[in-house]
Amino acid sequence: MDKKIKKYIYVRDKEKCYHCGKGLKISQVNIDHYFPKSKGGSDSYHNLVLSCKKCNKYKSNTVPKDWKAVNIKLFKRAYKDKKMDIALSKVKYNDLLDKISEVDNIKMENRKAIFYNNQIKIEVKDNKIVNYHS
Repeated sequence: MDKKIKKYIYVRDKEKCYHCGKGLKISQVNIDHYFPKSKGGSDSYHNLVLSCKKCNKYKSNTVPKDWKAVNIKLFKRAYKDKKMDIALSKVKYNDLLDKISEVDNIKMENRKAIFYNNQIKIEVKDNKIVNYHS
C-alpha cells in the first residue's frame, strides 16, 4: 500500500480501527477493503478503511451490510479533501462538488465504482473520476 494513501486513511479515520474503534499506531495498521477486493472492490479511498489485525482477520472477505452508505460517505469525503483526480479535461473540481453531494447510490463493476442518483452518474477507478454523466 502506498505510504501517502496509508497516511491519509490513518488521519481520516482518526487513528482508530474503523470496525472496533481501537486506537492504533501507524505501525499496527491494516488497510481494509470495505467492499472486499476479492468480490470486485476497488483500491480507491472510498473503499479503504483503517483496521486492526483482529478485525481485518474477522471481517475477512465478507461484504458489510452498510457498504454502500460507507463508500458513498468516504467518496464524498475524499473528493472534498481533494484526493480524487479528474481524468476528464472539461470537468473542473468546483463543477462537481455540488453534484457529488447529491450522490445517494453506488454499484461496483470490475474494481470500478459507479456513484449515482436519478440525475447523475460518476464513475471512479483508482482514485480517478473517469466518467461523468448528468
